[in-house]
Amino acid sequence: MPQERKLVKQFDPNGDKRLDSAERKAAREFLAKDTSAGRARRGPGGPRQPSETPPQPGPNVSPADVKSYPEAGLYAPEVLRTLFLEFENADWEKELQDFNNTDVEVPAKLTVDGKTYPNVGVHFRGMSSFGRGAQDRNVRLTWPSTL
Repeated sequence: MPQERKLVKQFDPNGDKRLDSAERKAAREFLAKDTSAGRARRGPGGPRQPSETPPQPGPNVSPADVKSYPEAGLYAPEVLRTLFLEFENADWEKELQDFNNTDVEVPAKLTVDGKTYPNVGVHFRGMSSFGRGAQDRNVRLTWPSTL
């Protein structure tokens, strides 16, 4: 299993331990040119094959369309929450793919239970699920310290 690639320190000149849009752009360009990064992203059998059927978008849902549970604990077993992520870049899924298996988190705005949290870090998680196809991928959220 490949090691997580450390890019934040290399592309974070302001030292805030998060890559802003320009810093992430530079890191993505570096990854695109770096042949060792390409080899690390392939599995033992070579490049991943695309899914037979591309994933289709689900129905549009807004925070107003779902029930909020502001009084329930975050992990209350009787509550099923809907989390809304809003990314700053239109190519957010490609950006998440580019930074898979790195220490770079893609920033997003999270809305849950009617409350919005800016600067949530997002990245794909899980080595085995990543190659299955976009519909099977899991993401990990890094909560802002203000929660």
